Amino acid sequence: RKHRKVGDEIKCRVLRVEARRIELTSKKSLVKAARVLTTYEDASENCGKSFAGFVTGADAARGLVVTFFGNVQGRVDPASLRARGIVDPSQSFALGTVVTCCVKGVTTPKTRQDGTSRKPRIALTLDDVDGCKVEVDSVLKAVAVELVEARAKGASKRAPRKAVACLCRVTSSKGECLAKLPVAHACDHGLDAESTLRRLASTGESFECRVLEGSSDGAPAKISAAPSMINATTGKLELDAIRTGVVVQLKPYGAFVSFGGQERGLIPRALVADRYIGDLEDCFRVGDIVRCAVDSIEGDRVVLRTRGVPRDETGAFGRSVLRSLSGNDALRVGFAYDALVASNDDGVRFSQINGIECRGLAPLKHSLTCSEGDVVKIRLMGFRKDQTLCSMVPDVVRPGRTKRRAKASQVLTEGASI
Repeated sequence: RKHRKVGDEIKCRVLRVEARRIELTSKKSLVKAARVLTTYEDASENCGKSFAGFVTGADAARGLVVTFFGNVQGRVDPASLRARGIVDPSQSFALGTVVTCCVKGVTTPKTRQDGTSRKPRIALTLDDVDGCKVEVDSVLKAVAVELVEARAKGASKRAPRKAVACLCRVTSSKGECLAKLPVAHACDHGLDAESTLRRLASTGESFECRVLEGSSDGAPAKISAAPSMINATTGKLELDAIRTGVVVQLKPYGAFVSFGGQERGLIPRALVADRYIGDLEDCFRVGDIVRCAVDSIEGDRVVLRTRGVPRDETGAFGRSVLRSLSGNDALRVGFAYDALVASNDDGVRFSQINGIECRGLAPLKHSLTCSEGDVVKIRLMGFRKDQTLCSMVPDVVRPGRTKRRAKASQVLTEGASI
């Protein structure tokens, strides 16, 4: 009655619709929210994303109960609140307070004995973005606070949860705030991204990160911990400029690359390499860090290419991948080393390469007869998943091959018969 009178026009949003009543809200944060949560199905499909809701319950034992549109409710665990220094949420949050929460996961409880179903449970975590001011492209220090896990879309309830993001506490000259580290930006190599994210969340160690997006519409800032993104050049996308981005989507006709913020581009399949590419998954995986050049700009459409662009000028990408596989970046692809045989079933497996603890494999076509404990000569050919690929074939391993290959490449010119 102090703020409204009959006949006033107000901006509002529908909270829920019942048989004979419509509930509205005029809270500015809820009315202006760009993304709303209306059903439990939306929550399960948007794990790792943030939504605005209002507090309807606060208790030190049960945590914080947050209600969204359509009477969808979720709960913030007390342990998550204690990690932020909140012991008694009833003292920190009044009923009706608007908060922004990130969806950690959705679980469906068993049906009751009478056959009636129970409401799904949404696990939430606070985003704490109020007053968060970080500059885009700035390099800061961050500490992981909480891991966000979710099942793959369409997976069964028994399928294991995968790490999709990590909430981190970022320290800047303007104070501390919460930011989100997606799994795709945990490291340079997509295959090792989830394990790196879990390690950062479990150890709580400080790490460097680059701010990709600032906080907006209640969503936290977005950061990257991948070395290639931290050391990448920044600025406006210009013709022929070489930029480092992350693969966010694969389509039959090309790969979409994001550079942070609203900057995105498409690498058509014809501009990926100098050879025919039948399946883009042979070259890219969602979450991979790529260096690409801007081929053309037509309005809002940015066409990129990786053809003719050196993937790694300084070798930092290859070293980071080998470091994740062996814990050491002294090994080089294409060089010959001594390796310790661990087993010889389904190829030859190695436990050490050049005295370094490393998981290695020589496939059947590239292996020779040997016994466990033997020290053999191998050549490091590449990597696959969590192990390095090696060859024991004498023609590949024997000295001089590198010099012969370099000499042969000098006479290979465009149009030459080979």
